[in-house]
Amino acid sequence: MRLFDVATEEQIGSSLRGASDTDTRAMFTPDGDRLVAVSEDGTGVVWDVTAERWRRHACAVAGRELTAEEWERFLPDRPYSPTCSAEAP
Repeated sequence: MRLFDVATEEQIGSSLRGASDTDTRAMFTPDGDRLVAVSEDGTGVVWDVTAERWRRHACAVAGRELTAEEWERFLPDRPYSPTCSAEAP
């Protein structure tokens, strides 16, 4: 599974691994919090795609706050905010 930014048509992150290499269909849950994929062989995978989950993952991978330059590059339309500290939303 690959996720794309619809505005830029660029892939977001690396591909998500599914449960099977067979033909797969995916859909977001109505609340947008999860991506559900089911392969034609009946196997399925559910990914938590909430902003909070991505924030925790980014903090765990980076091990630090985003710099102001990184924030501007990746989140240009949002005011700078702590992402990993106790003040993070």
